[in-house]
Amino acid sequence: MPSSQAVLATQRAPGRRSTVHGAHGFMLLCAIWVAALAGEVHGAAAEPLDRSAERALYREALADLYAVRLRAFESKLERLEDYPLLPYLHYARLLRYISNTEPAEVIAFRERFADSHLANSILNHWLDNLARRGQWDLYRQHFDPRVATSATLQCRYYRSLYETGDRAGALAGAARMWVASESRPDVCDPLFDAWRRAGGLTDALAWERITLVLAANRPTLAGYLLRYLDPASERLAQEFIALHRQPQRLNGLASLPGEPARRAEVVAHVVKRLARQDPQAAETAWRTWSSRVELDAQAQQQIAEEILRWRIRRDLLPENFSSSWPPDGVTGEVDATLVEELTRRAIAGEDWDEVLIWIERLPPVERERAGWMYWQARASEAIYAAHNGAAPPPRALPPDASRALFAAVAQQRNYYGFMAADRLGQPVNMQAETLDLTAAEIEAVAQQPAIKRARELYAMDERLDARRELSWLRGRLDTRGLLALAELARRQGWHSESIQATIAAREWNHLDLRFPLAFAEPMQANARLRQLEPSWLFAIARQESAFMVDARSHAGALGVMQVMPATAQLTARQMNIPLANTWQLLDHNKNIEIGAGYLARMYERYGRNRILASAAYNAGPGRVDQWLARRPASPADVWIEAIPFRETRGYVQNVLAFALIYSERLGTEQPFIHDHER
Repeated sequence: MPSSQAVLATQRAPGRRSTVHGAHGFMLLCAIWVAALAGEVHGAAAEPLDRSAERALYREALADLYAVRLRAFESKLERLEDYPLLPYLHYARLLRYISNTEPAEVIAFRERFADSHLANSILNHWLDNLARRGQWDLYRQHFDPRVATSATLQCRYYRSLYETGDRAGALAGAARMWVASESRPDVCDPLFDAWRRAGGLTDALAWERITLVLAANRPTLAGYLLRYLDPASERLAQEFIALHRQPQRLNGLASLPGEPARRAEVVAHVVKRLARQDPQAAETAWRTWSSRVELDAQAQQQIAEEILRWRIRRDLLPENFSSSWPPDGVTGEVDATLVEELTRRAIAGEDWDEVLIWIERLPPVERERAGWMYWQARASEAIYAAHNGAAPPPRALPPDASRALFAAVAQQRNYYGFMAADRLGQPVNMQAETLDLTAAEIEAVAQQPAIKRARELYAMDERLDARRELSWLRGRLDTRGLLALAELARRQGWHSESIQATIAAREWNHLDLRFPLAFAEPMQANARLRQLEPSWLFAIARQESAFMVDARSHAGALGVMQVMPATAQLTARQMNIPLANTWQLLDHNKNIEIGAGYLARMYERYGRNRILASAAYNAGPGRVDQWLARRPASPADVWIEAIPFRETRGYVQNVLAFALIYSERLGTEQPFIHDHER
């Protein structure tokens, strides 16, 4: 997701002190000030009324404020009293002179505009400014833990307690803030310094934090924290960090320094970390060290399960492993995810007797999930077919029972339900419901100030604030109100917001809201151009971004089709698609064009197989090539279930299910799995 964070320059107004503003306010002022000079910016949705004159006046007012033409700003403010974005003008003014803002002004703004996310935003900006100016009395009086949730604001709150005399409360808060798995903001340092001077930072707390930090795989931060340990503890912690980085060294050590309980913590952490690299070496290390350290039964079982997990993933289990269950070292109830991994391993090998053995060992609540019901029927069906009339193993369901189980799963609208219907050769059960809202219910939500503001913000391409308005509103509507919001969003073309509102309502059967035909013209045009099924292209976009045009992943993928910039540049060159710069990917037309082009390349690479191409779109073709090399001739359902990455496995399952839903929405007939994909 693109961030609106930016460094804010200071501006000086006549008779006012120089101020530092919040990043949001700067972006709002600058972006619209530039727009005022460049002309109107068109957004995703239009207000039925012609508000072009008000929008122009709004932009001019912000430009006046930014240029310190205050009389002109005030004059325009009066003329915009009925304009939906009036709160943003008052908000911008408060931000512009935040250092001179009185508590009464903040309180008045929050009361007047309590129906907007700006009410909380202005409080956070004002608190930030109070802290920068050392106004700790005011900070303490107006801090609201329901609103000010960031680590920065919390540290400043505890500092305000310290500076105003509540030393005990401040130091207790400092301890809570300090013991964390991540680095703390620099603004916390004065609080932590006072806490340390008061003797609050003990060796025990420092050790606790180092264990948290290494569990989060931050060895550099752990190294910084060594200075807070006693000398005796520091020796063990240094070894802890070194072993974290090179866990294989554990097998070469005869002993560890330090307290027994802490040595045991180190060994448990390192053995589990070594299991990821070399489960056999981890097993050797644990056999050696289990007699040297004392761990409770639960900790020992966690070690045994982690070694087993990585033996499964590395395919290092002995023959007839299922007959010696539970494995050595596992004395309590086995983690269900381990049994699921063993079941998938058996599915990958098409060892159907083993599949049924492992399904029986799942907890009852897991066995009743659609996926394992499907595989119980699927394994039983395969066993009966292989036995050719001979007596099958007792675990296998007879054919009538298998078909009944398939039929029960086929009632569900999901990947396994569609796969079960496919095996039975019967139509899928879409369970689609028609929206039964009244016009009055829809109109009631349409009149919400947040909707009116969102419409204007979208019209001026201020998407982030528009989404904030709608997110704020979602938290305050009941189920029918959320459905009305979803319908309004659908009509406005706010596709991701329609999906989000339906999810918030937990109304899964309104397929027109959950699966909108977003950007239908470019989607279908690019599908035709690249010889792709339109339903599949819609499904990929729905899974990738829920049609959010400015979506940005942590990895840097952009837009509707979540295209990585490097992939976009390569695809553009190979397919002769003009691409001036990376930011063009935030234009949905260009993004869909490039995304469809790349998907088409994967489609051709993998023999026009949507399953393999979808997996490659998510995990990359290199990994798919590796998986194919291991099991090139698996049936489609087996290959999908055996995908080693949980994210990619779920991705492929969702895309196939979504594609079938979109084929229904588009009025086209297509099978769930094509013959050449089976």
